[in-house]
Formats: sequence, structure tokens, C-alpha cells
Amino acid sequence: MDKTVPVRRVLLRGEDTFYVYDKRINKCVVGACDGAVKYGLILKVKLENGEEFNCFECNKCHTKYTPYANYVRISSPGVLNIVNKDEVAARDKKRAEDAKKQAAHEKRKNKSNKNNRC
Repeated sequence: MDKTVPVRRVLLRGEDTFYVYDKRINKCVVGACDGAVKYGLILKVKLENGEEFNCFECNKCHTKYTPYANYVRISSPGVLNIVNKDEVAARDKKRAEDAKKQAAHEKRKNKSNKNNRC
């Protein structure tokens, strides 16, 4: 029998703070909090527009931790109070630049494939 991870559904509150990470963090990064991030319980945070995304939570200050991949899927991330906004904005910018490079590469690749068929 497969073990299932416990899930708790929560609504986004105005005072909720989030930390968007690339790699898992075991200790809470917020100020003087010395809590630990609970990865055994998935929080399904529901936004006002009905979207849900998965988070984990600090056991002391209740800061929500979510992977960058989940953050990217949200259509309106501006509603989140993100602790590391600058870092996340830099990741978003790099991701957009990489997407442009990939599109240009695909365009060149398709153009060269059409020329090779003749």
C-alpha cells in the first residue's frame, strides 16, 4: 500500500508571507525565527481567483515555502507577499531571456530544416 502525504487546504490571508526557493531549505530564513520547514505536510493554498498551489510551512512563524516551479504556474503572483522578491524577479528575468534565446534557436533550426529539404 502506498503512503500518501497529508494535505491541508488553506485560503490565502493578507498576512501570509512566502519564500520561493530553488533548493529545499530546512531552517526558516525569516528574521529571528529559528523554526524548521515542515515538508511532511503539503498546504494547498487557494488564491482569490480560485487557483491553488502547493506550499510547505515553517512550524513557528508559519511562513509558506514554495518551489519556484509552483510559483511560475500562478497566473497572478503579484498577490503574494514574497520575502525574497528581488531574487525571484532575477529568476523571472533570466527565465524570460532564456525563453527568447530558445525561440530564436528553434526558429533558426526550423529555417535550416526547410532549406535542407529542397
